[in-house]
Amino acid sequence: MTSMIDAADIDCAWLVSDIADCLAAVVTAGAGPLPKGVFDGPVHLFDLEHRLRQLPVVGAANALIEDGDMTSFLDLAKRGLFVFDWTDVYRTRRASIEAYELVAVPACAIQTSDLPADLRVIAQRQRLSSAFGDHLTLDMLAT
Repeated sequence: MTSMIDAADIDCAWLVSDIADCLAAVVTAGAGPLPKGVFDGPVHLFDLEHRLRQLPVVGAANALIEDGDMTSFLDLAKRGLFVFDWTDVYRTRRASIEAYELVAVPACAIQTSDLPADLRVIAQRQRLSSAFGDHLTLDMLAT
């Protein structure tokens, strides 16, 4: 993974692929760290979540947490994306986990090859060496 920057006050989603070529939307919630490379690409970072929501629905989705409104996360997961959120924004400092938390999973995951070419380029820039299904959290600073 590339070096990270502080994403304070930047509320957006970015895209990462895993070793199985599956995809995740990672939501900063205005506080989670961002890889420096997400600002460079054929789709502007602040347009990315909108573009992901334009992908076709491919199946059902399951929420892994019960707090708050899960609609937007489930909407992305129904399009075949794993969804991680910086849930520390809802926790006290003492209870923080300092990682992105898996909040929604797709019943039918899509792969990088299922994306339009411009989104595929973005997904291939950030890649994990393990599978999303192996993680309940993503500690982007440790990868």
